[in-house]
Amino acid sequence: SKDNIIYEGKDADASVNTPEAGFGLPVYDAWVHYAYEFTPEAFKIYQNGKLMKSLAGDFTASQFYTEKAKIALGATLVTTLSDKDINASYADIRVYEGALTEDEITSEYGLTYTDFLTTSYDFENGLTDSVRGYDGTFTGTASVGEVEGRGNVLILDGNVNGNNVSANRSSMRMPSKVIHGHNNITVMMDLYVDGATGNYGRIFEFSQSSSASWMVGTKWGSSTVLRHSYSNGVSSAMQGKAFFDE
Repeated sequence: SKDNIIYEGKDADASVNTPEAGFGLPVYDAWVHYAYEFTPEAFKIYQNGKLMKSLAGDFTASQFYTEKAKIALGATLVTTLSDKDINASYADIRVYEGALTEDEITSEYGLTYTDFLTTSYDFENGLTDSVRGYDGTFTGTASVGEVEGRGNVLILDGNVNGNNVSANRSSMRMPSKVIHGHNNITVMMDLYVDGATGNYGRIFEFSQSSSASWMVGTKWGSSTVLRHSYSNGVSSAMQGKAFFDE
């Protein structure tokens, strides 16, 4: 496929199984700033402060909150899938209440924008959230370590520990209450994805239940593209099927 980034959704209000083409490829083996916006009107991805794509549809953040909801960075929450865990490092993960403008995102890219900041992980004190105390947890071989020029970062080595048990996969879990009550959120992070990372790695995955999920992944199939997949529960990969057919 020549598509650089693929958006797909099973929601009648989203763009159903329609690839969008013509934007910049994801960057491997270098630090990149990504911002993801979820609102009742659209989902947007920014790369290094510039809008890559906006997809119309209902991506209200709070619809994915339940007491059993899970948020994972680096690995799938679907125990029946053999998808690889991502080999990557994360720095300065921030969550904002509201949809930031492009100028605000550009400012945040320099870590100078703090209005409406609700969650922040700088990894100077492990997985401590410095705003509301919504601390993260490690699973598998995930760790925090120092990287030259970046300070402390979250390190995910892509190790699935020989099985697909969700709790054993290399990831960081964020409390689901991070998105509780928020219709609009913006998630920011600096991300370094190793070019040798395995196929179907997850940058992040939000799972409300066995029938609804959001995820952004890398190296989908034999391609190097990013993929954003969204299910509102009509049809779901969480039941053990492939997320979406090519």
